[in-house]
Amino acid sequence: MSSKSVSSSGIKKIISSLAVLVVAVIFGVLKLSDSGTETVKPVTTVSGTSAVTQSDANESKQTQISNITFRTSKQLTSHFEKHGNEVDAKNEMDYVDKANAVISNPKALHKHEAEDNDDIYFLRSTGEIVFVSTDGYIRTYFISDENYFNKQ
Repeated sequence: MSSKSVSSSGIKKIISSLAVLVVAVIFGVLKLSDSGTETVKPVTTVSGTSAVTQSDANESKQTQISNITFRTSKQLTSHFEKHGNEVDAKNEMDYVDKANAVISNPKALHKHEAEDNDDIYFLRSTGEIVFVSTDGYIRTYFISDENYFNKQ
């Protein structure tokens, strides 16, 4: 084997490292120093909740649509069947797109769930709520109310 060839395990490590980097950038964990800009998550403070930190309150709002999905197609199908009608989703992809629109909406309230630190996004105007796991997957998306959001 030549010293210039790359093993399949080496390629897998590179791909895995790139995937981690992409997820980190999406969630604003890494800051881009060369451009002077910062990657941030969409955040709006929630009055009276300790889950939203002061640093969260000072961050800019992201306007680009997120591209987060469910961990498995089985979970997506299950949640779409349970909540698709209430959020007026035409199909599973529309369900995911609508959840991502909430996550990316600068008007969405954001906080971390007390139980497991998952991200929660809530739109007051529509009652849409999205839970995103700490490892970057949509857990669920449905219609709720602000009291439910505040209890999380």
